[in-house]
Amino acid sequence: MERIYASDLLQTSPPTTNYVDLVMDSSEVKALFDILVMYKKVSLHPLPNTLKDTLELGGSLRESGVFVSIENSPFSFERKLRRSSPIPFNLKTLPNYAEMTWRVDPAIGVEAVESKNGDSYVIGIDFPIPDPRTGVLGYILNKRTYIVMDRYEEKVSSGKVVGELGGETYLVRPNRWMTDLVTLRIQGMEAGKVLVNSNELFCRPLGSYFIPVNREEVFKILISLRMRNSQFSLDCLKFIGELA
Repeated sequence: MERIYASDLLQTSPPTTNYVDLVMDSSEVKALFDILVMYKKVSLHPLPNTLKDTLELGGSLRESGVFVSIENSPFSFERKLRRSSPIPFNLKTLPNYAEMTWRVDPAIGVEAVESKNGDSYVIGIDFPIPDPRTGVLGYILNKRTYIVMDRYEEKVSSGKVVGELGGETYLVRPNRWMTDLVTLRIQGMEAGKVLVNSNELFCRPLGSYFIPVNREEVFKILISLRMRNSQFSLDCLKFIGELA
């Protein structure tokens, strides 16, 4: 199928196939999601400055059952594995869903509130942004620092650091059901930004916001939330270059 631009897709009739190959030259993530969620397979190709939007769109589509590929990564979707009981913490969140992947499953049990009242930990106040996924991890680890992946390059992509780093070696982000975790290795720093392998970033997109952690903190998250860390498929490991 011919590759099309996202800006053109928003202005014309959607293709009548089961597959769309899209260059992400638009930041209209919600409008694009409403069109693309009806397709079986979607390929996304970010421009250098649309990485964040590409990860948000790709993550929200994968969690809706659409097979997604970013920059020729293996097609995948995120399996729906719901929690059997709410998260056992007294957590609240501000209801400001600025990004598509800031939505979480209602079964998680994080209540939306308009302001802080009492001793409850409020994601969006006690943690800087109202993203329940990173906010829950921030609560468990007593951290306020987060990373926004916002610049794409062919080999290594970079993310803005909001807060301070302390020698962390990984970036992590949960799925919308808070039952599984994706872990990316930090490749280094450049001009104050975190660097990660682009292929690794695209293998299992769940959004653009991450928490920086060390190895011990990964295990603390998994134990505290009874989560899995299923990571990448064999096809993705080959795509990354870790398997022949």
